[in-house]
Amino acid sequence: MPAPALALAAVLLAPARAGARPFSAVAAAEPGEATGGAPAAPLPATWTAVWENDSWWALLWGLPYADERYTNGLRLVRDQPLAGGDGDGALGRAAQAVARGLRLGTAELVQLSVQQDMYTPYRIWEPTRAPDTHPWAATLTATGGLSARSGARRTSLALTVGAVGPVAQGAPTQRAAHARFGADTPVGWHHQLATEPVLDLTGGVAAVGPLGGALGPVAVQAVPALRASLGTRRLAAGMDGIVALGTTGDLPAARPFPARPDRALLAPPPRGPAALGVAVFGLATLEAVAHDMVLDGGTFAASPAPGAAPLVGEWGAGGMLRLGPVHLWMVHVVAGPEHRAATRDHRYGNASVSVRI
Repeated sequence: MPAPALALAAVLLAPARAGARPFSAVAAAEPGEATGGAPAAPLPATWTAVWENDSWWALLWGLPYADERYTNGLRLVRDQPLAGGDGDGALGRAAQAVARGLRLGTAELVQLSVQQDMYTPYRIWEPTRAPDTHPWAATLTATGGLSARSGARRTSLALTVGAVGPVAQGAPTQRAAHARFGADTPVGWHHQLATEPVLDLTGGVAAVGPLGGALGPVAVQAVPALRASLGTRRLAAGMDGIVALGTTGDLPAARPFPARPDRALLAPPPRGPAALGVAVFGLATLEAVAHDMVLDGGTFAASPAPGAAPLVGEWGAGGMLRLGPVHLWMVHVVAGPEHRAATRDHRYGNASVSVRI
């Protein structure tokens, strides 16, 4: 492992000193500590709807684009911040018990989500699949996860269960959407992956505001992270980094709302004190991949597939606008070739709307 990765791992995995405080002006207090241990009132949840598509920039500006890995996904997410008191209810108490049992620190967030993803070749109007493209596939999953804070370290764990294959209803969903918008009819779904179970565990650690500061209403921060995925859908490990600039309290502490939760760490949603908040950010990832169910043609069954690339780099940029309790997000990502037959980058984007209730 390169020296920078070893140094980052040492910072992220080092046990927090008793009573230690985060060393950034933009780091928030730990949940519950302002109450002195008194029962805390429940915090409002944030509900988010996410739509992923291969290139949001192209769709917004009417630009032509082509991609050998056409992806689309819909996700509904509930983020429940925890105050660390009795007001968090049974779910919050269970999260605190898990965090204590695994020595992760104080649980600060529970996330629940449901999601449907579709992966098709770009040439969806052709009845046969070209040998240089990945198989057709759809997944339907549910994810439950938590993040916990200990000093200047945040740990997150997420468990995803579901299925890939015809049971995920990718074919009727995509055909109905394309008919609604007058797009080409997808005709290759008879090539999709066979039905298989999805059972994935994603975990990782991120630094809490290791580099950053605030000057009045403006703040800046950089967040490095390590993560890994272990399951039937994906075996991978990676290093992430995000740099953000914006209003104090509104900077994302993790990769914002990706439509693919198998590549995400969890953190409480931004909630600045002012009525209006903005943030712009850049992100980068380097990931080693041992197995990808879609790109490798299945896990327990086998379909013709080019095979996942062993090393993939990504970079992206995006922004957030907060109007009171409403967040509007846009993220655009460029990934290096993700399978062995790919001849170009994979470009995709996420758009999401969040409401704090």
